[in-house]
Amino acid sequence: MKFSVLGFLPANTKEITQAFCKRCVKTYSYKEWLDHEEDDRPLKDSEESKGNNKYKCFQCAAPTVPIYMMQFLVKDEQTMGCEKIYKIFFYTYACNGT
Repeated sequence: MKFSVLGFLPANTKEITQAFCKRCVKTYSYKEWLDHEEDDRPLKDSEESKGNNKYKCFQCAAPTVPIYMMQFLVKDEQTMGCEKIYKIFFYTYACNGT
């Protein structure tokens, strides 16, 4: 199947990487931690701050992991002449507990 990518979301490429809480199954923008700098959510100088567990979930305070969340806006050969657009979702996350 051939298709053309017309665009992608989010428009702000800095928002493609999100923090994912495996316990709550919620995602957060890393910008949210910048908005809460006075909060003690980011872990500093601890064992958990090594690797991917740098930020805690706002709901349950569990360490989060970084994931990619983006959508491609595409058209295939059959929809080139009409207004229909398809979205291909590209989300990654670790589900094996690591």
